[in-house]
Amino acid sequence: MRFLSPNPGLSVLLRNGEEKWLPNGRTVSLVGPLTADFRQHDVLPHEKKFGLERFQFPGMPVMEDGMTPIDPSNRLAVFDTEMQSWSDEDKRYAEEQLLAHQGYEYVLVEYTLDPPWPGYDSIRSVRRVVELTEATGTDPDKVIEYEKAARNRSEVIDALEAMKPEEEPQEELVEA
Repeated sequence: MRFLSPNPGLSVLLRNGEEKWLPNGRTVSLVGPLTADFRQHDVLPHEKKFGLERFQFPGMPVMEDGMTPIDPSNRLAVFDTEMQSWSDEDKRYAEEQLLAHQGYEYVLVEYTLDPPWPGYDSIRSVRRVVELTEATGTDPDKVIEYEKAARNRSEVIDALEAMKPEEEPQEELVEA
């Protein structure tokens, strides 16, 4: 699950750690703490749109002209439970806690995209995704957007990025 916050650097303590004191004065960790640390990187385009519609950004600075506000989407941050190296039990607990306490500080990003073509979600092969993207004439950017939102397989995203045509350098025209 992905959660979005208008507060970059937000850290939500989901569970305190538990320690036990040993007779020799040392401690042993029984249960580690769980923390959701929201980060500004990797906010997807549909999440930016959702965040701008959902949150208010009072007191935003303005450009040097004194009138033009700075883009508030730069303040959005995400936390993705799928990107954590937690046990299934910790992940389930974290998601329950995040869902139970969402509201002003952060919200679950609920967004659905239609797959680029019927049956996309059943394809496991990177090669097959690339072949079908070419065969159907689908814009690789659209497939990447769906892949990031739905499955987020880095190997598929990398292969689709490689399909994009490279921009050729513009030659300078010199007057004779």
